[in-house]
Amino acid sequence: MARPRKRRSRAWVWIILLFVLAAMAVGAELLARALIKDRIEAFVSAEWGGTADASFGTTPILPGLFSRELSAVEIDAQGLSYGSMTGASAHAELTDAEWLGGNEISASRAHMEVDVPAEGLEGAIVDALPGGIVGVEVIPVPDSGQLELRAEPEGMATLLVTPGLDGDSVVAEVDDVDVGQEIPGFDVELAEPGTYEISDLSGLPLGLRATELSVTADGVSLTLDSSS
Repeated sequence: MARPRKRRSRAWVWIILLFVLAAMAVGAELLARALIKDRIEAFVSAEWGGTADASFGTTPILPGLFSRELSAVEIDAQGLSYGSMTGASAHAELTDAEWLGGNEISASRAHMEVDVPAEGLEGAIVDALPGGIVGVEVIPVPDSGQLELRAEPEGMATLLVTPGLDGDSVVAEVDDVDVGQEIPGFDVELAEPGTYEISDLSGLPLGLRATELSVTADGVSLTLDSSS
């Protein structure tokens, strides 16, 4: 009867050992995810400000960590700044991502959808337009793909502009200007047709470039993509 007991004892030892190894593997995977998650979130914060949350799906990342390959990565971020556009939120998907060490990452392809609220456009538009404008209220008109700008000082002017892309720049083409009361120092050139750069998006990380812009009920939506 003693031999079966020894066999059972050995079986329990192996079971306990397997549980310990499994727990160690899970712990190592969680630690690796936390490390890379922190580095990617720091990368986003350093590039655009704001806060980010990175996720890796269900595929274990520990086996590829030795070669620093991360496969697919998804990032959700808020409070980002693109030039003088502020308060943006974004969702990014990285394909064949690679951790380069520190806060640096690369990807064979990156795709990002960015939403910039109307209030996040105000400072950029004030900086772009000529004249004595000290502020604007931006009202999206998604049906026509335009933005209505109510310029300050109050009563100065109301403009209709069409935002779009010109290379790596977000621009606004002035479609209509309704000049209000006469204001000392007002630049009449504002009433003339023109296209003005709102934000320069050149030199974005991961090879991202703006490919599409549309007006939404809340502001503008940008699509950034890279196939490098």
